Amino acid sequence: MSPREEARFDRLMDKFHAHYERLLAAAEARATRAEARVAGAVEALTPSGDTKATYIGEFFEEIEVPNPEWGPDEDPEGEDSDNGEYRRVRVPVSWTTIKEIMAAIRSRFDAPDHIGHLPATYPPPRTQP
Repeated sequence: MSPREEARFDRLMDKFHAHYERLLAAAEARATRAEARVAGAVEALTPSGDTKATYIGEFFEEIEVPNPEWGPDEDPEGEDSDNGEYRRVRVPVSWTTIKEIMAAIRSRFDAPDHIGHLPATYPPPRTQP
């Protein structure tokens, strides 16, 4: 290869390596953001004092309980009213149920402990012919 062709080749390779370094930096930044999101999701789905404080009182379910004000001689206004034999009460979901839900989500998510990183020296440094 002539010196002129070699210089041109070197300039092209320098541009290629600069472009590659930009792409690598962008990919590493995306991987770092993805790792942070996965870590946040795993933390949110792992039972702890913090998650218990966050989720207790956040979720409710409606159950039917006997109405202590109902008597057999009373004529209830309808099934869904609080004046019948049973009434609906909104109760918080138990911490045990929340932990079971978290475990079910984690088992389906199956997140890895870490996301692999791109090698710092790829491609290998250029050697002169």
